[in-house]
Amino acid sequence: MERQRLIEQLAGLPVDELVAVLRDVFVARMPFPETEGFWRSRFFLGIAHRDPLSVPEGAAEWETWWSDAVAYSDTTEPSISSGPDYRLCYAGTCLGCNTSVRSSAKSGLCPVCDTVVSMS
Repeated sequence: MERQRLIEQLAGLPVDELVAVLRDVFVARMPFPETEGFWRSRFFLGIAHRDPLSVPEGAAEWETWWSDAVAYSDTTEPSISSGPDYRLCYAGTCLGCNTSVRSSAKSGLCPVCDTVVSMS
């Protein structure tokens, strides 16, 4: 049951610590290592979300799904965090690769191209 124990440990981590652990895993593991000489690839963490539609009588209808990459902590910048109650509440777009990103801090690293992203 080593796998189950790992799942329980990861599930118990605060969001920012989970993101940091997965970043370390993703740096060490490439999706297609055999193509490294002619094609680059990497894993990254993302979130999917959608909002409810405003409909009469409370019918359960939802908007289209959206997805964002989860930014990594930018260790070169002082962290201005929203605190533990507002996980991943900041959003931005990476100017390096146009990826939508989310973060718990106002600045983070794009997990796709490592560009610093300012959030709002």
